[in-house]
Amino acid sequence: MGEGKGIGIVFGMIGFAGMTALSGPAMAQSSDTLLVLASVGGECTVTGATLDFGAYSGTQKDVEIPISFSCNSPTNIAISMDGGATGDPNGRQMFNGDFSSQILYELYRDGGRTQLWGVFPEDSADFASATTGSPTVFGRIPGGQSPLPGSYSDSVTITLTTN
Repeated sequence: MGEGKGIGIVFGMIGFAGMTALSGPAMAQSSDTLLVLASVGGECTVTGATLDFGAYSGTQKDVEIPISFSCNSPTNIAISMDGGATGDPNGRQMFNGDFSSQILYELYRDGGRTQLWGVFPEDSADFASATTGSPTVFGRIPGGQSPLPGSYSDSVTITLTTN
């Protein structure tokens, strides 16, 4: 190869590199997300309890127990309770281990046991501008039932709703 051709290739490469340098540095990009959070009062928790009727002998039995709630700022809340295993707050039942026998029971919001404690909003307990509280659950097993001997239980979900 002749001397003239090699010099042309070198000058050509220098020219190309010079043009690239004049066009500016190559840009690089990367992206990610920013998680944006805020808190506006009303953050609340509710804590249940165990309502133990003890031994049932066929006569009406009443018991009561407090539950509790706590909010990080004054908030209007409603506390409701589902129907347990039956799904119906108007027909709650405790069942024995093999579901061959049951005991009817009721949960109320008042000591006179006239206000059923049920679902939101109809039968919930309401608390205005509350931060903490210990409302009482009033339970009743009506008399006249003859369940089989054994242990009975039900699980009721307590729901706190801010409004």
